[in-house]
Amino acid sequence: YFGNAGSFTLDDGQSHTSDRLLPGDYQIYQSVPAGGTVDISCTGNAETGNGSVIVHLGSSEDVECTFSNSDLGGSITLVTTSDPAGTSDFYYFGGLGSFTQNDGDSKVSDNLLPGDYQIYQSVWAGWTLDISCSGGNVEIGNGDIIVHLGANEDVVCTFDNTDVGGSITIVNNADLDNGLDFTYFGNIGFFTLTAGGSRQSADLYPGEYEVIQGVPQGWLVDVSCTGGSVDIVDTTTTIHLGANEDIVCTFDNSYVGGSITVTTVTVPENGAEEFFYFGDTGVYTQTHGFSRTVSDLYPNDYDVIQGVPEGYVLNVECTGGDVTAIDGGVTIHLGARDDVACTFTNADANYVDDTAPFCRGVEATIYVNELGLIVGGPDAGQAYAGVLNGTDGRDVIVGTTDNDVINGYEGRDMICARSGADTVYGGRGRDIIYGGRGADLLYGEQGSDLIFGGRGQDEIHGGAGEDVVNGRLGNDVLYGEGDTDLVVGGAGDDILNGNAGDDFLSGGAGQDSLNGGNGYDFCYGGPDRDDATNCEFKHSAR
Repeated sequence: YFGNAGSFTLDDGQSHTSDRLLPGDYQIYQSVPAGGTVDISCTGNAETGNGSVIVHLGSSEDVECTFSNSDLGGSITLVTTSDPAGTSDFYYFGGLGSFTQNDGDSKVSDNLLPGDYQIYQSVWAGWTLDISCSGGNVEIGNGDIIVHLGANEDVVCTFDNTDVGGSITIVNNADLDNGLDFTYFGNIGFFTLTAGGSRQSADLYPGEYEVIQGVPQGWLVDVSCTGGSVDIVDTTTTIHLGANEDIVCTFDNSYVGGSITVTTVTVPENGAEEFFYFGDTGVYTQTHGFSRTVSDLYPNDYDVIQGVPEGYVLNVECTGGDVTAIDGGVTIHLGARDDVACTFTNADANYVDDTAPFCRGVEATIYVNELGLIVGGPDAGQAYAGVLNGTDGRDVIVGTTDNDVINGYEGRDMICARSGADTVYGGRGRDIIYGGRGADLLYGEQGSDLIFGGRGQDEIHGGAGEDVVNGRLGNDVLYGEGDTDLVVGGAGDDILNGNAGDDFLSGGAGQDSLNGGNGYDFCYGGPDRDDATNCEFKHSAR
């Protein structure tokens, strides 16, 4: 006891008297032991409080106060267990304070007054908690208890913690590592992975988890899982996760996307005309010179059709894949990773291309146009009938791909016979003649001419004048004829004749026959075993 009446202690049944006190207010306190209560009663004028009394002492007044103490204290014991054993640091908080316990630990809170005590334990992710209590009235909740503690009750509560957490690992494989983000969603969250990436979700409770991958256009996905029970339907994976299972699911992504490019060309160029397209790659319009590419297409057949305007003739050419021509367009049989390019050429049906061809880089002055009419020369405007005639001036004549007869006539002419078995007469003047493909018969005639055969088996006559005759490719028969000539066989087994004049004959590659003829001739057989006759000087590997 303490206060302004003095300090002292009393046992049960003892009393203490403070006398000779002047009138006034005297406050007396009693320390109440933990778990105890005190009830105070007084004679006289006194105010009783919680463990204290204020005595308003009058003159010559005697006041007696009785302090009746009762022990009501109870206890709450908290026991922690874990599976697996030996787990530590389970955190508790609430009406008994904050503290941690390890597996096998217990904590006793005693001398507790009757009342309600709420205690919480934090439950780790992937763990379950089972609580059991004895010795009193307890409400057990989800991770907490409310102990309704009575007088002198001893309540024991055991917190059984069990680790049931499993994990789900998602692995992303892609056969084309282009930095593309693959999107995943479901009840383990939203996330993205690139090629070779993975993500683990740990401490998951047993249950069903759905994982869905968004498949980018042009890709295919195949899903495989290990470690537990899984249902796979299309791109959705349902994982039936059991306690402590670790499941790994691999999403194998394969890129099979191809592309289709459509380019529009008009002949002649016409940037104002719009061409309408429709089919499996969409509906759109294009003008001359424009292209449209549709990418990331799955392997399949795709129709691309153009509405051909009246007055146009359509031609479609494609590269990069297999196509089938259809009315107004093509069916593209697109394979995995094919890149098909199709050019839709629209030619004006009334357009005639009079653009002159070239002979060795020189624009032709006499040729046959697309309508089969002769352009230039004495026969200009006439239908071509197999013969092209030059003038007495300097002509540049280009033949057709058929078998032509070309007459250069007078003047220094340049003649390109092109393909076909052609017969060419250079005529007077220093002419340049190219035989081209086909077995040609070429005559330089008068003048110092340059005459070149082609790939076929040609017969070339230099004619009068100092000529250069070159058979080039093929097994050719070459005649220098009059004056001093240079006759070159080229590749192939050639027959070279110098004829009159002092000539130089060179067989080139192949087994050649060289005949110098009249005059002082030089014969060079070349690297193979050649025959050389009538030569003043000859050189041969034979």
